[in-house]
Amino acid sequence: MKNFFLSIAFCVFFFGVARAQSGGDITVAPQLGLNITNYFSADYSYGARVAPSVGVIGDYFFSDRWSLRSGLIYDPMGAKDDFDYTDKLSYITLPVNANWHFGSKRNWYLNFGPSLSFLVGAKSELDGEADVDIKDFVSSIDVGLAL
Repeated sequence: MKNFFLSIAFCVFFFGVARAQSGGDITVAPQLGLNITNYFSADYSYGARVAPSVGVIGDYFFSDRWSLRSGLIYDPMGAKDDFDYTDKLSYITLPVNANWHFGSKRNWYLNFGPSLSFLVGAKSELDGEADVDIKDFVSSIDVGLAL
Protein backbone atom coordinates (compact mmCIF):
# COMPACT_ATOMS: atom_id res chain seq x y z
CA MET A 1 0.00 0.00 0.00
CA LYS A 2 2.89 2.34 0.79
CA ASN A 3 4.42 1.73 -2.67
CA PHE A 4 1.04 2.49 -4.25
CA PHE A 5 0.88 5.92 -2.58
CA LEU A 6 4.53 6.66 -3.44
CA SER A 7 3.80 5.82 -7.08
CA ILE A 8 0.74 8.07 -7.08
CA ALA A 9 2.77 10.87 -5.48
CA PHE A 10 5.49 10.57 -8.13
CA CYS A 11 2.94 10.65 -10.98
CA VAL A 12 1.13 13.61 -9.43
CA PHE A 13 4.40 15.51 -9.01
CA PHE A 14 5.59 14.76 -12.56
CA PHE A 15 2.23 15.64 -14.14
CA GLY A 16 1.97 18.81 -12.05
CA VAL A 17 5.44 20.04 -12.98
CA ALA A 18 4.82 19.33 -16.67
CA ARG A 19 1.43 21.09 -16.71
CA ALA A 20 2.31 24.00 -14.41
CA GLN A 21 4.68 25.39 -17.02
CA SER A 22 1.95 25.86 -19.63
CA GLY A 23 0.01 28.76 -17.99
CA GLY A 24 -3.23 29.98 -19.53
CA ASP A 25 -6.73 29.63 -18.14
CA ILE A 26 -5.99 26.37 -16.33
CA THR A 27 -2.94 25.54 -14.27
CA VAL A 28 -2.15 22.25 -12.57
CA ALA A 29 0.52 21.85 -9.90
CA PRO A 30 1.65 19.40 -7.25
CA GLN A 31 0.81 20.07 -3.64
CA LEU A 32 3.08 18.93 -0.83
CA GLY A 33 2.29 19.66 2.77
CA LEU A 34 2.41 18.57 6.36
CA ASN A 35 -0.68 17.46 8.29
CA ILE A 36 -0.74 17.89 12.05
CA THR A 37 -3.92 16.27 13.39
CA ASN A 38 -5.29 15.55 16.83
CA TYR A 39 -8.41 14.46 18.72
CA PHE A 40 -9.96 16.53 21.48
CA SER A 41 -11.87 15.04 24.41
CA ALA A 42 -12.67 15.95 28.00
CA ASP A 43 -12.10 12.33 29.06
CA TYR A 44 -8.76 11.47 27.40
CA SER A 45 -5.65 13.27 26.25
CA TYR A 46 -4.18 12.75 22.81
CA GLY A 47 -0.94 13.62 21.10
CA ALA A 48 -0.75 15.04 17.59
CA ARG A 49 0.05 12.88 14.58
CA VAL A 50 2.38 14.47 12.00
CA ALA A 51 2.42 13.07 8.46
CA PRO A 52 3.13 14.32 4.91
CA SER A 53 0.28 15.20 2.55
CA VAL A 54 0.56 14.99 -1.26
CA GLY A 55 -1.76 15.78 -4.11
CA VAL A 56 -2.44 17.66 -7.28
CA ILE A 57 -4.28 20.99 -7.44
CA GLY A 58 -5.76 22.76 -10.45
CA ASP A 59 -6.87 26.36 -10.86
CA TYR A 60 -9.46 27.49 -13.40
CA PHE A 61 -9.06 31.25 -13.83
CA PHE A 62 -12.14 33.44 -14.24
CA SER A 63 -10.06 36.65 -14.24
CA ASP A 64 -6.61 37.76 -13.16
CA ARG A 65 -7.90 38.03 -9.57
CA TRP A 66 -10.24 35.02 -9.15
CA SER A 67 -9.99 31.30 -9.83
CA LEU A 68 -11.68 28.09 -8.76
CA ARG A 69 -9.19 25.74 -7.09
CA SER A 70 -9.78 22.01 -6.76
CA GLY A 71 -7.87 18.76 -6.91
CA LEU A 72 -7.20 15.50 -5.12
CA ILE A 73 -5.10 15.30 -1.98
CA TYR A 74 -3.96 12.33 0.10
CA ASP A 75 -4.54 13.47 3.71
CA PRO A 76 -3.25 11.29 6.56
CA MET A 77 -4.95 12.06 9.89
CA GLY A 78 -5.21 10.57 13.37
CA ALA A 79 -3.68 10.92 16.83
CA LYS A 80 -1.79 9.05 19.55
CA ASP A 81 -3.55 8.24 22.84
CA ASP A 82 -2.29 7.77 26.42
CA PHE A 83 -2.05 3.98 25.93
CA ASP A 84 0.54 4.32 23.10
CA TYR A 85 -1.95 3.49 20.34
CA THR A 86 -1.64 5.58 17.20
CA ASP A 87 -4.67 5.91 14.95
CA LYS A 88 -3.61 6.21 11.32
CA LEU A 89 -6.48 7.42 9.15
CA SER A 90 -6.05 7.93 5.40
CA TYR A 91 -8.38 10.18 3.44
CA ILE A 92 -8.60 11.35 -0.15
CA THR A 93 -9.75 14.98 -0.05
CA LEU A 94 -11.56 16.95 -2.74
CA PRO A 95 -11.36 20.70 -1.99
CA VAL A 96 -13.54 23.19 -3.89
CA ASN A 97 -12.13 26.62 -3.10
CA ALA A 98 -12.47 30.17 -4.37
CA ASN A 99 -8.95 31.51 -4.91
CA TRP A 100 -8.28 35.26 -4.71
CA HIS A 101 -4.99 36.40 -6.30
CA PHE A 102 -3.46 39.67 -5.12
CA GLY A 103 -0.23 41.65 -5.20
CA SER A 104 1.27 43.68 -8.04
CA LYS A 105 1.98 40.54 -10.10
CA ARG A 106 -0.90 38.48 -8.63
CA ASN A 107 1.62 36.00 -7.20
CA TRP A 108 0.02 35.98 -3.73
CA TYR A 109 -3.28 34.25 -3.10
CA LEU A 110 -5.85 33.34 -0.49
CA ASN A 111 -8.14 30.37 -1.06
CA PHE A 112 -11.17 29.35 0.95
CA GLY A 113 -14.11 26.98 0.69
CA PRO A 114 -15.46 23.54 1.54
CA SER A 115 -13.64 20.22 1.30
CA LEU A 116 -14.96 16.67 1.24
CA SER A 117 -12.76 13.78 2.37
CA PHE A 118 -13.33 10.06 1.79
CA LEU A 119 -11.81 7.44 4.10
CA VAL A 120 -9.54 4.95 2.29
CA GLY A 121 -7.91 3.33 5.30
CA ALA A 122 -8.02 3.31 9.09
CA LYS A 123 -5.83 1.34 11.47
CA SER A 124 -4.59 1.64 15.01
CA GLU A 125 -1.17 0.38 15.97
CA LEU A 126 0.59 -0.14 19.28
CA ASP A 127 4.14 1.23 19.01
CA GLY A 128 4.44 -0.17 15.48
CA GLU A 129 3.68 -3.75 16.57
CA ALA A 130 -0.01 -4.59 16.17
CA ASP A 131 -2.28 -3.22 13.46
CA VAL A 132 -6.00 -3.21 14.21
CA ASP A 133 -8.51 -2.27 11.50
CA ILE A 134 -10.74 0.50 12.89
CA LYS A 135 -12.57 1.41 9.67
CA ASP A 136 -15.94 0.43 11.18
CA PHE A 137 -15.47 2.93 14.04
CA VAL A 138 -14.47 5.94 11.92
CA SER A 139 -16.68 8.14 9.77
CA SER A 140 -16.19 7.32 6.08
CA ILE A 141 -16.79 10.95 5.06
CA ASP A 142 -15.25 14.07 6.59
CA VAL A 143 -16.53 17.55 5.69
CA GLY A 144 -14.41 20.59 6.37
CA LEU A 145 -13.72 24.22 5.58
CA ALA A 146 -10.36 25.20 4.16
CA LEU A 147 -8.60 28.54 4.43
